[in-house]
Amino acid sequence: MVVCQMRVIIVALTLASVGCAYRLPAPLAMRPQQLRLVTTLPQDYALHVEGTRPRDYSIPPDGRVTFDTPSGLPRACSVYFLDLIKISDGADPSKSKVIDVVAGAKTLRKLSMRDLFSLPSDADGYHLLTVDR
Repeated sequence: MVVCQMRVIIVALTLASVGCAYRLPAPLAMRPQQLRLVTTLPQDYALHVEGTRPRDYSIPPDGRVTFDTPSGLPRACSVYFLDLIKISDGADPSKSKVIDVVAGAKTLRKLSMRDLFSLPSDADGYHLLTVDR
């Protein structure tokens, strides 16, 4: 009986001392990004990038635009119980939809940095995005 009670106490103390773990997502690397808009008239489009200082980039006739990585995007920790089971999801800046492809006043596509990196690339390293109106 005493041995059983000791085991219960040891297990309870072990679980109580383990607690939760917090993981902060990595910040985005602050380097220029490249996008190539594949469409019939790319110069009719613009790229709007959110962040601390939102910017609009005009797209030249060849569709290739180089833009700054958005800065100042929120980050928050994810919480894991026993460092294994996710309890809550934090804010990951790479998942924020901060890149807009705009034609006139209409937003055609919203992308995150993760979406951008998942696009195929050409030989020059530009991420290829096909847009149809």
